[in-house]
Amino acid sequence: MGLKAQHIVTLFPLTHKGNLPILLLRKREFILTQRKGLLMSVRKLKGFLLLTGLAFLAMVVSPNVGTAGLLDSVKKKVDDTVKGVKRDTGVTPGSAPTKGESTPTGSLSGPRGKATPHPSGNPPGLMFSTVLNGVNINYKTGKIDLRGIQAVFLPTPPTKSKSIYPYDPINGGGLIWAVLKDSSGAQIAKIEFTGDKLKDPFWLLSSARCKECEPGNRTKPMAPGQYTLDFYVENEHFYHFPFSVSKLKPASAFDGGDFHFIDGDWEKWGYLYYFEASPDKNLTWKIWLRNKATEKRGIDGKVDVTIYRGGKPIAKSRPATHTLKPWWIRFAFELIEPMKGTSGGRYFKASDLLNRDGAYTLKMVINGKAYGTWNFSVQGGKLNYAGRTVRGKADRLTFIEGGKDAWWYEKK
Repeated sequence: MGLKAQHIVTLFPLTHKGNLPILLLRKREFILTQRKGLLMSVRKLKGFLLLTGLAFLAMVVSPNVGTAGLLDSVKKKVDDTVKGVKRDTGVTPGSAPTKGESTPTGSLSGPRGKATPHPSGNPPGLMFSTVLNGVNINYKTGKIDLRGIQAVFLPTPPTKSKSIYPYDPINGGGLIWAVLKDSSGAQIAKIEFTGDKLKDPFWLLSSARCKECEPGNRTKPMAPGQYTLDFYVENEHFYHFPFSVSKLKPASAFDGGDFHFIDGDWEKWGYLYYFEASPDKNLTWKIWLRNKATEKRGIDGKVDVTIYRGGKPIAKSRPATHTLKPWWIRFAFELIEPMKGTSGGRYFKASDLLNRDGAYTLKMVINGKAYGTWNFSVQGGKLNYAGRTVRGKADRLTFIEGGKDAWWYEKK
């Protein structure tokens, strides 16, 4: 909606030498209602006085200029001024977004200000286990959705949200979003999140909106190929997650359409875990497994996990059979001491591992076939970090965040 002339000036039927109309401006605050429902407070008294003075001078020089023309001139100038106050995009002035990258949608006019870094000094990140749990593909439709992802060490937003979520793109809060791109770098979707602060430094991200998505903030069906998810907070790129999509045709036409699969870090990474990093807690191995086949019911998998030291088994998983589906599922294998006749079988504590430095190997066997090997070590009574898990040395965009009680290792 344009700014009405009567909102700006009060015209008095006064005369002055030649019956020239004089415009008097009243000091007041003007509220402009824009088409998108955005309310902005405009305080431009000095500008209006200067503008009116110039217009009055112009009338003296050119007496043919009437009152209506003067009002139109004032109105146009104000309209131009208002249009110049653009909706904030969260992009640093003078910078340009990367090709194919969508900028965030701000909810307040004017500069957003600068976010306050987390007091720990650690850069923002994502809990890796929640990424593997939270990036999902529907095996029948090929649509991807993001759910339950947790961020850590986020900065304090520069704006105060009108909702209960400090990060909220719809209600004036902080901005955090992910951009999905294909192998050419073309943007497929931008998913904006709300951020609910949990126990510091954890934040729960929930999809708030995605204009390119289908209902439920799910993407359109994904074709086979390579993809990336890049996460941003207040215009800072802080996480990069590559993956691929593949599909298989069913063995029979009676089994329905193609089956879609998501591939990537799920296949390679697992972690040792003990609660709150307390050595007296049970040691557990956690990993994602699936059956990549066109069979929704899945298959039964007899999974065996064994940790070796010096070639000798020191810990094993309890004998169990698990159902492996066409999609990734995280399994937790609590470890016990190897059985020796009627003895053994007690829970294997983290301290049982940490009390002896050295090199260790973890092996998995599924249905009698070797599935994978993971190497790790204990140094100074602590599990080691390596590669992408080394804080401060690994590339922070692909750093694997495990918090204080998860140690990640890559399949060899």
